Amino acid sequence: VKPLKSKAKDKRGLLTPFLVKTKRQVVEVLGTGFNVSDYDDEEETKTTLVEGSVNIIANNNTDSMLLSPGQQAVVSKNKTKVRNVDVEQFIAWKEGFFYFDRLPTQVALAQMARWYDIDVKYESTVPNAPIFGMIDRQKNLESVLKSLEISGLTFKLLEIKDRRTLVVLGEK
Repeated sequence: VKPLKSKAKDKRGLLTPFLVKTKRQVVEVLGTGFNVSDYDDEEETKTTLVEGSVNIIANNNTDSMLLSPGQQAVVSKNKTKVRNVDVEQFIAWKEGFFYFDRLPTQVALAQMARWYDIDVKYESTVPNAPIFGMIDRQKNLESVLKSLEISGLTFKLLEIKDRRTLVVLGEK
């Protein structure tokens, strides 16, 4: 995420719009609380609006979308869609939590991999088990993995080429 303009207030103390540019979109911030998720290992950019308003301009499109609180713009290579979401799932990281509410296994483990700086490998196919729960990010990885076993996943933690690697074995 590269902010193009970082001043949110002008000399008079009035809020002025600023832009946040990602590889797939430009977010025009109009005085608000929002979250942008844009990772190289994901095929979508997600902008979630908590309060205020933002205008989304996809790089592959000249149209713009004004979000309302509780909405999320999902921008992929070929399309943009807006959906209503529970914003808590997308801002829980600010309070130090993973918030998994029916998240696909691959998405939940990708979040954990970034946080704990580990690699994730799947022994066979990616499990379909959705992940539920709110987990404190300050817990060590082993404690978090024990929590995830409740979701029916089986895995082992190995050292592969000097990297901690979570090998997902499958579902129980």
